[in-house]
Amino acid sequence: MRNMTVLTGMLLLGICSSVSFAQTSADASGEFSLQGRLTTTAGAPVADTRHTLTLTVYAKGTANAIYSEVDSVTTANGIFSTVVGDNGAGGAMLKINSSADYELGIRVDDENEMTPHIRLGRALRAAVADVAADARSMAGFTVDSLGTQAHAIVTTDASGHLNAGLLGNSLVTSLNGLHGNVNIQLTGSGVTTDTTGGTLHLNIGGGAGGSFSLPFVSNSLAVATGDVFSITNTLGGTGGAFVNLGTGLALRAQAATGSAIQASSNGALTGSATIRAENTAGAAIDAVGSTTTDAVLRVRNNAASGGGRLISALNASGNTAFEVAASGRTTITSSTDNALEVTASTAGDNAMKLNGGLLLNGPTGSGTIDLTTGSVAITNAYARANSIIMVTITSATGISTAVPLRISSQGNGTFTVSAVTSGLGSLTGNYSFNYLIINQ
Repeated sequence: MRNMTVLTGMLLLGICSSVSFAQTSADASGEFSLQGRLTTTAGAPVADTRHTLTLTVYAKGTANAIYSEVDSVTTANGIFSTVVGDNGAGGAMLKINSSADYELGIRVDDENEMTPHIRLGRALRAAVADVAADARSMAGFTVDSLGTQAHAIVTTDASGHLNAGLLGNSLVTSLNGLHGNVNIQLTGSGVTTDTTGGTLHLNIGGGAGGSFSLPFVSNSLAVATGDVFSITNTLGGTGGAFVNLGTGLALRAQAATGSAIQASSNGALTGSATIRAENTAGAAIDAVGSTTTDAVLRVRNNAASGGGRLISALNASGNTAFEVAASGRTTITSSTDNALEVTASTAGDNAMKLNGGLLLNGPTGSGTIDLTTGSVAITNAYARANSIIMVTITSATGISTAVPLRISSQGNGTFTVSAVTSGLGSLTGNYSFNYLIINQ
């Protein structure tokens, strides 16, 4: 015959502190502790191992089970301890009424439920105190789930949380020294927040056109290395655009040491610029410095190609008007007079100093003097009154002696080249020449 398990020795029932009271009746839900000793029918403790207890609460004297749970316990010399009421099917809690009596049925492992049941009557009924049953009118206190009344006992919702409206300004919060209700306001589509890892993150979705609303001022940003403020754009647009519709500065950069602004780009887009400054009135860039040893504005091109440029200035039509190559070669293309005008501010100083050879590619042309007429009139739109005209003879067929040239430029657009023949004897044939006009 099988040696059945029995509950002997001691049985302790204790009401746990997690009992919660219903708002409108003398009902309560919660747990109670259960301790006992499992032995065989011969009185010996069961083997110390894990046992499965099926615990069922019945209405007294009936087979009406109001609650059931399955617990796993480990015995020590047969003694076990568990909590009843918090492990029902689907997470159900034990619920009782203050005016009813209850019994506890216990089944160990796969054996039949023990008989008789253990009476829980008054021990379990203690979970519902008289003050809970009459809390609405006891000593002026009331039960209030919304917390709108003074001297109220506040209840929680089904999740055990207080109604958020109860907190109001009574819950102390702090954000950078601000207390009470602190709001973070984000302006711009695609701007969101999250608190992953307990840190507040501002997420700006560039693809959705997110933006900041300025002004934003902070005097406490300081890092030992790296960047205090960094803008990275992986798309084809502008990494950072600073636009001021008022009268101040769109961007002001200032540094005690090092660079106030460092910008870099891969230049993958044709015509793209690492930094673009636009202004419809006034200077787009106004560089001011106070140094006797360094440049106010420094431009450098690290390209290995010999065709790299340092500066390229375009006119309103998009044509290059001024260009400085990485080699230092400077090209000026002007649509008006005086492509380059250099003026010395002090009398006697040199307005321009050239070290090395001078190559002038100016208004040039050629002509042939017919000795029959002795002169030729040259039409050249670049000619001016009192121009300097340099002539190079290219052929002197039939000329027996050197012949000086007389150049007359009395007006704009036309000058005359003629041979000086007086006192030089008879001249025959023609001779050709090239000329260069230098306007004063």
